[in-house]
Amino acid sequence: MGYKYDEDEILDAAVDAVLEEGLSALTFGRLAKRLGIADRSIVYYFPTKAELVTRTTSAVGSQLQAALARAFGDAPLPGDELMRRAWPVLSSPDVDPLFAVFFELVGLGAASIPPYDALAPALMEAWIQWLVPRIDAPEEVAWQVASATVATLDGLLLLRHTCGPDAADAAARHFGIARR
Repeated sequence: MGYKYDEDEILDAAVDAVLEEGLSALTFGRLAKRLGIADRSIVYYFPTKAELVTRTTSAVGSQLQAALARAFGDAPLPGDELMRRAWPVLSSPDVDPLFAVFFELVGLGAASIPPYDALAPALMEAWIQWLVPRIDAPEEVAWQVASATVATLDGLLLLRHTCGPDAADAAARHFGIARR
């Protein structure tokens, strides 16, 4: 009997596929072909496309959170300092594919396409909630500061992905979070 992939290996291949080709290209058939296995082998671990997409985007999000955690350090910081620390990490070419997936997911969600329509708001809320304990602000305003920080960074990153790094860096300099 031939080698069988386990759930983690299939998920890793799905993440690689999404980072290379985008979410809309993630199908059971394409992933099975990439791995050289039958579709049913993938369906065994991921019974629905929604589950495959959810687990894959969660894994991509975990990669991004790990990068940000290293940039932020352990102590809570004011929102503007978090943005200053995050920008060099988030605006690096290594992170661009992660945000390409993020923006594709948000766009598909905004277009009310299942399962993205449920994933996009959950992802945004998770991003904000993850940031809240890293904000040095009174508890009653930490969520607002985290939301404003996410909105600013995501807007700058959207500008980076649509108009290019120079446009995003120029806008980031306006906020004092990019090198002059």
